[in-house]
Amino acid sequence: MASVDSIRSLCDQLTSSKTKPTTRNSASATLKALAFEDVNFDALIEAEALPVIVAGLRAGAASDITKNCIAAVWSLSEDGRCHSLLRDAGVVPLLSQLLFSGCVAATFILSCKASVLL
Repeated sequence: MASVDSIRSLCDQLTSSKTKPTTRNSASATLKALAFEDVNFDALIEAEALPVIVAGLRAGAASDITKNCIAAVWSLSEDGRCHSLLRDAGVVPLLSQLLFSGCVAATFILSCKASVLL
């Protein structure tokens, strides 16, 4: 189980303009992995990581960061507590933009999870 502090550190790495691209990619991949373990949901919520993960969708349709964040959103959307947090962070318009840009991963998540995210 990840600690709130370690998740906050990953969020800082993902959002800082001073962070190297490889470190940002690594941070997004780690957040994705954490999001796929239900035991980490409480810590992700407490660390306020969901808005950071949603913001990662702005990295561009072809970006590994975006793909990692889409996968994290997909997993987090399984927990009802996350629905409003994801919506409030702006996940729907960002996924819609990615959908219209041809991002296959966005198409998948919207087709599978639209009922819980809308």
